[in-house]
Amino acid sequence: MKANKSAETIQLRLELARLLTRLRGIRREKLAAHQLRQRVSVALSEAGSLAQFVAVTNSNSAAEACCFRVNKATVRALEQGVYAPPFAAQSADCR
Repeated sequence: MKANKSAETIQLRLELARLLTRLRGIRREKLAAHQLRQRVSVALSEAGSLAQFVAVTNSNSAAEACCFRVNKATVRALEQGVYAPPFAAQSADCR
């Protein structure tokens, strides 16, 4: 039988969904590369500690190459109460 999700888990997932929606909205806007980077960094800084669960890659100057991924393993570990923050940030390959 599956365990019920706690209120904190539900809140975490809702906030992650809002952050990803905001980042995708920024990506859809036709912005120059420096404006895109600036708006993404502002969104991540406003997200606070949630930003550690999202990996952002921008391999090209075009907005289409900007990619956002949630580290699902870290989120699951946090939900189960076994999460330990990483010492160094890791980047994800979006291909």
